[in-house]
Amino acid sequence: MQLDSSAYGRAWVCERFMGIEHYCNGRIDLGDDESLTDLQLAEAIARGVWGSAKESANLQAKYRRLANPLRDLAKSKLLSPAERRVVSEAAAIATRLANAAELAKDRAQRKAKADEAERKRRYREAKALLGPPFRATPENLEAAVIDLIAIDRFTKAGDFEDIETIDQFNAELRNMLEGGDDRLGTLMHNIAARHNFQREDLADSWAVRQEPVAELHAQLTDALPALRQAIQADPPVYLQGVRRVLAEAEAENVVRLGLRRR
Repeated sequence: MQLDSSAYGRAWVCERFMGIEHYCNGRIDLGDDESLTDLQLAEAIARGVWGSAKESANLQAKYRRLANPLRDLAKSKLLSPAERRVVSEAAAIATRLANAAELAKDRAQRKAKADEAERKRRYREAKALLGPPFRATPENLEAAVIDLIAIDRFTKAGDFEDIETIDQFNAELRNMLEGGDDRLGTLMHNIAARHNFQREDLADSWAVRQEPVAELHAQLTDALPALRQAIQADPPVYLQGVRRVLAEAEAENVVRLGLRRR
């Protein structure tokens, strides 16, 4: 037992070493200068043994389970009238705590729903600001790759930093071909997918941030020109590999004209 503070003064409560199943045995011994009211004892039972209403909404069921046996115990003729009053008050407190826990759970659920609705709204706003899904063509492919790498550097994702040589780029492209030979088509498909994944990841990130989505988009828009310029001035290996594939496809599509005859 330990002497604990109470809203009504001081109350003896059980030390909860083993949780709800642990009860105090023996008498409650009070000093000459200590006196407890029935209400103090009832509060000590409800709060000291079964916990506080602030602990968790999960306590609701626990309080409900405890209140009913206490009501039955309060009817026992083995208890004195004073003891029955104490137990009845403890049952009433447990019921009030259960009601408070239920309200807390409902508030938490409503807040979770509101938070999720706000997250979805911010996600839609971010997707709209980031523009429509990317459609790959040979004409816009290089610009799309530059933007991919620029956003990757802005977010510090590092998704393009692991390709360090052209041989490594070619090896990854061969793995994507899966027996085919359309290097450019396969590359365009992969870049379109990566572009859309990046767009969704960025929208997800902005949806859970505290800043306004428009402000986050403005920060990205302001940073992109310098990032693009740096990428073009010192092309990373991935961009070099894309340029080689584009050059090869253009060379294959050139129609060689025969010699003119007079």
